[in-house]
Amino acid sequence: MHLTFLRRTETGPATFSVTDTKLGARTSTLHITLSQNDRNGGVREEVAGYITVSNFDTEDGPSMVTGFNLTPAPAPGGDGSTPVDLARLVRDGKDGTWSRFEVPFTSLRTASRQIEIYTPREMEKVRRGFVEQWVRFKPYGQVSRWTDETLGFLVDMFPMMLETFDTKPWKGAGQREEKDELRKYWYPTVLLNVEFKKRLPKEGVEWLYSRVHTKMLENGRMDLDIVVLDQAGDIVALSNHVALVVGAERNTSERGSNGNGSAKPNKL
Repeated sequence: MHLTFLRRTETGPATFSVTDTKLGARTSTLHITLSQNDRNGGVREEVAGYITVSNFDTEDGPSMVTGFNLTPAPAPGGDGSTPVDLARLVRDGKDGTWSRFEVPFTSLRTASRQIEIYTPREMEKVRRGFVEQWVRFKPYGQVSRWTDETLGFLVDMFPMMLETFDTKPWKGAGQREEKDELRKYWYPTVLLNVEFKKRLPKEGVEWLYSRVHTKMLENGRMDLDIVVLDQAGDIVALSNHVALVVGAERNTSERGSNGNGSAKPNKL
């Protein structure tokens, strides 16, 4: 699945338009757009995507175990040698270095209220360049389960890379800002690609692990690579993003006429 986020969306009704681009025996491709009405009675096309679908149950072809492992291995649990105890995370809120991550400024990032995140505490000091997390789906405060339908939400939800770092890696003005000033930033996704590698059980799963790498942040543009694993360590999904770092006021300001999707050419 490839998605391009053309304009910011808003809470309210939206229209999905679906076009059969290619219908095939092994794979089919759909072109999908999401649009919303603006205050002037026009229509804004806000997300465009191509989705290639296949049937996991009828796929046929060679398979191979590649020996893939996460490097470094996920942070251990309480005794330093065993995996994190997810039941203990729920009961005590922590296990070893792992503890509940409270996403800051949820009034601005309302989608983050729908998940429960646990991360290793030493991540800020040691593991710059990636974050890792165990996540439960908790829509409207009620514990639910991850399903094939909600995986797309998970790959776009993680502790913001910049908010797990101190200010030292920043260049320019970023070095002069205090941690409580990081709320000035908004991290809109520009491009999102995701490949679903494994079907989840029909009843869903309570926990999924994801690790997010960023290789470079330059002039407000960064890359993100995400791998999602289940409790057995099997790859469930792979994803990569291009995201921007812009002022938070860009997420709440009035919309301008620039880039309104009217298909009218600009005068040079």
